[in-house]
Amino acid sequence: MRAALRKGEEAEPFVLGALTIHYEQREVTMAGRPMVWSHGTRRHGCGKVSSVTLRFEKRSHPSRAMVVGSPVLAILLTVIVGGILFAARGLEPLPALYVYFVEPVTTLWSIEELIVKATPLVLIAAGLAVCFRANIWNIGAEGQLTMGAVVGAAIPVLATEWQSPLVLPLMMALGIAGGMAWAAIPALLRNRFGANEILTSLMLVYVAQLVLDWLVRGPWRDPEGY
Repeated sequence: MRAALRKGEEAEPFVLGALTIHYEQREVTMAGRPMVWSHGTRRHGCGKVSSVTLRFEKRSHPSRAMVVGSPVLAILLTVIVGGILFAARGLEPLPALYVYFVEPVTTLWSIEELIVKATPLVLIAAGLAVCFRANIWNIGAEGQLTMGAVVGAAIPVLATEWQSPLVLPLMMALGIAGGMAWAAIPALLRNRFGANEILTSLMLVYVAQLVLDWLVRGPWRDPEGY
């Protein structure tokens, strides 16, 4: 952007990530009227106001540099902020960051545990990517994952004697169906009653956790267990 603009002149667009910012300056004459201050205006002399307008436009194609650089920048900022927080708590930043980022991939056992914990997050992220692309703000993926796990676990819990190669595929199918059914609740509330899916999907996370807690402490509790 240029530092100074003439009346009615618009600066060259400024590209910021996925947005294009247009900057325009106009002079408005206020003859015979008192000068009124408002957001986005600036007074110059007597009887004129210089108005600055910012207009944001979504870019038709995302910047390739930002597509590659955004994850790298996010990781770098995470490391920097994490180091600052560790130092503020009186801990050595480098050893602490080593425990978080390096130690989990130093042994086979830790890599297996990392995969076990990352798999649900990857599944959630893959599903949420579709929702977010459709401008559907599904915040209840944790609850949908929980209910999918509950429905899928019904086979080994209720049919303990059934041994078949079909057990695992059927568990996966039931898990998908359970998660979809739980996600259909906020979808129905949004389409039928106009309810905000952010609130409904988030509240259903706690409902799913309570259902799971009730099952493991009640009907599905091992009678010979603690």
